Amino acid sequence: MIRSRRVASLAGCIVGLLLAAHAHGEKPWFEHYNHGLELETQGAWAQAFLEFQTTAHMAPVPEKHILTGDGTTIAEYDPHYHLALCLTELGRPHLAAEQLKLAANAHVTPQPKIQALRKRIQAAVAARGEAKKTPSPSEATTPAPAVGQLAVDSDPSGATVFVDGTAVGTTPLGPTPVSPGAHLVRAEASGYRPVEERVTVTEGATATLVVPLAANPAPTRTPKPPTPHPTHPVATATAAPAVAASTPPTPVPTLSKPTAAAPSEAQPTAIPERQRQRLAGLLLVAIVAALGIGIWLRRRRRRETPAPPAPTPTRDTVEQQQPTILVETGAKIGAFDLQGVLGRGGMATTYRARRGSDGQAVALKVPHEGCLSDQTFVTRFLREGKLGEQLHHPRIVRIFAAGQDKGRPFLAMEVVEGHTLKQEIRERAPLPLKQALEITRDIAEALDYAHAKGVVHRDLKPENVMLLPDGTIKVMDFGIARLADQPGLTTSNIFIGTPLYAAPEMVDPKTVDHRADLYALGIILFEMLEGGVPFTADSPFRVIEMHMRQPLPTRENLAHPVPAVVWAIIQRLCEKDPAARYPSAETLLVELNRLLQDFSAVEAGDVF
Repeated sequence: MIRSRRVASLAGCIVGLLLAAHAHGEKPWFEHYNHGLELETQGAWAQAFLEFQTTAHMAPVPEKHILTGDGTTIAEYDPHYHLALCLTELGRPHLAAEQLKLAANAHVTPQPKIQALRKRIQAAVAARGEAKKTPSPSEATTPAPAVGQLAVDSDPSGATVFVDGTAVGTTPLGPTPVSPGAHLVRAEASGYRPVEERVTVTEGATATLVVPLAANPAPTRTPKPPTPHPTHPVATATAAPAVAASTPPTPVPTLSKPTAAAPSEAQPTAIPERQRQRLAGLLLVAIVAALGIGIWLRRRRRRETPAPPAPTPTRDTVEQQQPTILVETGAKIGAFDLQGVLGRGGMATTYRARRGSDGQAVALKVPHEGCLSDQTFVTRFLREGKLGEQLHHPRIVRIFAAGQDKGRPFLAMEVVEGHTLKQEIRERAPLPLKQALEITRDIAEALDYAHAKGVVHRDLKPENVMLLPDGTIKVMDFGIARLADQPGLTTSNIFIGTPLYAAPEMVDPKTVDHRADLYALGIILFEMLEGGVPFTADSPFRVIEMHMRQPLPTRENLAHPVPAVVWAIIQRLCEKDPAARYPSAETLLVELNRLLQDFSAVEAGDVF
C-alpha cells in the first residue's frame, strides 16, 4: 500500500511538472476563449476570431457548463457561435453560416441568439446576391472580358495564395476568375517552404493546381513578392463552363493583427496543432515514466514475497471461463446446443450451434462475461435482437431469436458462409466498375427494406457486408441501429459509429436519420472504386472533422478514373447536407438499376 501511494504521488508530481512547463510555454484553451470574449466587447473582430479559432481546435466540443484548468466554470461554452459572430462582422457570411450550423446542432447557445444571428447572416448573403445582380452603368455598356478560372489547393490546406504577386485568398481556393494566359501562383504558409508554380489558364476553362508544401525547419521570414519564373511546370486545364466576370479578382484585405491573414471564404487555418502535439507528447512521457516506476516496484515486491499457492477452482472461476468450457462440455444456452467457435470479437463470442427443437444450424452470439456488468450494453444487445427479428429480407442476415439464459443474453442468427466486403476490397481493389455498382445496388436494397421498417443501421461499413460464394450480398450487425420513431439508447451526445464512414451529422445522434446510411454507402462505393476511403487521419476526431468540412477529391485527381455519371452518384451520396443527398434508398435504386441496364453506355464515357 505504501509503495502504491509513492508511485501515485511520484506520477502526480511528474504530470504536474510537465503540465506546468507546457502552461508556461502555451496558453490554455480557456485563456484564449476569455480573451476572445474581451476582444468581442471591444469590437476587435479579427483578433477575437483568431482566439476563438485556437479555442475551437484545442477544446472543440461546446458544453452548457465546462470546467477550466484554474477551477472556474464557463457557462454556455460555444466557440462555434462566437466564430460565426466574428465572421459575420468581418463580412464572411458563408463561413459564418457553417459555424452557426455547428453551434445550432450543439444546443448550447440559447435559440433566440442563434435565430438572431441566422437572420443577420441571411440578410448579408441576400445583400451580396443583390450586389452581384445589379450592374454598374459602366458594366451595362462594357462587354465582359474573356476569363478562365483557377482553383488552388495545398497539402496541408490554409496556405496564402498569390497570383502574379497579388494575394487572392487561402487554400482551398476557387474556382476564381482570372484572365486567360500564363500566371505565376505562389503558396505560402507559416512553417513551410514557399512553392511557386506557373499555370496556363485558357478562356472558358478551369485550371486546377494542388501544391504540396514541405516543412521548413528554419525560422520563417517575411515573404517577398513572387517573381515570374519561366521554368516552372504548367498545370493542365480541364474544360468547364465559362464564367463571366466584370472585374479582376480583388486582393483579400489583411486584418488588424499584423501577423495573421484575414479569414477568407475558404476554411480558416488550424493554427494550434503544434500545441496539441506538444501536450500529447508531454502526457505520454509522464504516463510512460509512471508505468516504468510501477513495474519496477512490482517486480521488486514479487522477489520479496513468495508466490501464493494456486487457488482451488471454484464454481465462480469455472463460470468466468464459460466461453471456452461451454464448447468443451457440449453445454447449452437456452434451446441451443453449442458445437464450436465461429469467431471472437471485443465484446462477444459467436458459436456454431443447433436448435434442439428442429436441428436448425444457427450462429449464437454470446457477450463476454466482463460486458454483463454494463446494463446499458445488455439492454442494447437484446434490443439488437428485437430489431433483427423485424427484418426478413434476402439481403439482411436474419436474427431468429433473442433471449437470456441464467442471466446470460444471446442472439441466434443465420449462419453465413463467405467473406466480408472489406476482405474483398483489401485483396482485389479497385473492384471492376460493374461489380461495385451491383454491390452498391444490393446494399441499397437492404437499406430500402430496413428504412421502410423504420430501422436505421448507423454503422454501415465494408466489415458489416458479407459476400457469399454464390455472389449474394448480406448486410449484418444492426447492433447500434435504432427505430426511427423511438428515442432509444443512442440519443445522448456521444458519437456512435465508425469515423471512416460517418456522415457529418453523426456528431449529434439526435439528428441522424436514414440518410446517414446513404452517406456511408457513398463512402463504400468510393472505396470499392479507388481502393481506399477519401478521408483518413491520425485521430478519429480529425477524420470526423474532415467529413464535416473537407470536400471529396475532384474527379480529375482520382487515382483510378471513374465515369462522370458514377462520380455524380458518389458526390450526391456524400453531400455534407443530408437534404442534398438522395431522399431515399429507393430513389438511389432507380438510378443504379438504370445504369446497370445500359452499362455499355456507362463504360463508353460521360452519358446521361
